[in-house]
Amino acid sequence: MAIPRAAFPRIANFVAFLLVLLVNGLIFFLPLGKDLLGSNPQTPLDPQVVTLAVWVPIYGLMTLFAIYQLMPYTYNCEYIKRGISPYFVSHCLGNVGWMLTQAYIPSDSRYVELIFLYFMLLCLAMSYFSVSFIFRRDISQGHGSNDHYYLHSIFGFSWLSMYFAWIICSAFTVSFDALTSLDHGAYEDAAISFAAIGVLTLIILAVGRDALFGAVVLWVAIWLAISNRVHGQEVDYDLQWPLFTSATTIASILALATAATFVRNVLFLLMRFKQQRIIEKESA
Repeated sequence: MAIPRAAFPRIANFVAFLLVLLVNGLIFFLPLGKDLLGSNPQTPLDPQVVTLAVWVPIYGLMTLFAIYQLMPYTYNCEYIKRGISPYFVSHCLGNVGWMLTQAYIPSDSRYVELIFLYFMLLCLAMSYFSVSFIFRRDISQGHGSNDHYYLHSIFGFSWLSMYFAWIICSAFTVSFDALTSLDHGAYEDAAISFAAIGVLTLIILAVGRDALFGAVVLWVAIWLAISNRVHGQEVDYDLQWPLFTSATTIASILALATAATFVRNVLFLLMRFKQQRIIEKESA
């Protein structure tokens, strides 16, 4: 039996994701190169607990998506065909390059790592906003009223929301470390940069209703506030106070905005579900 032409991009997506899992597994569990879980000291912006707490659900959701997008009834899904597939292999390869540079490039030479990180960020941004546009267009045209539609949005968008938000924060982290090594007033720059990330997150919450994106940035903001808290002799008051203030303010605002967006989404889905059942009863 011949393989449908539409299946080849999906197979490429699946193979690329398997490559990501393979490289990550070899680096973390053998490990190859540097021991990324143990050899590098924890820093205020890159704690291993925060990192693993985000990567586990991202890779879990990506695994579900990689399997789901192989199903024949998803071949005509525009989210996957036009929003995700054109960029999926690219950001997977960027992920592999990023992990290899983390394992083999010295910690004081993070600029090579930034190249792969910003390449991933570009691919994920293109994919994220493409899918967001398709989602909002379908909702406005009343096409989002069947069960497959919600499956597409769950499996095709949830991992992308978390992944995009986390790579934005990771790019912020690595850029901060690079600036710190050059002593370029990194904490003041970091405070301004993270405030900009907070503003972007608020826009996405208001326009895109993406509570998962907000939850990831909120998680990072909380940890930044905790790791840069000012008390005793644990931190340099004058040095870390701007980042502590920025992170605390952003965390407080995002906590309210993310919770409100989540409640708004739940009410919206309940309303659409009720409308669909009414239409089904009337047409029966």
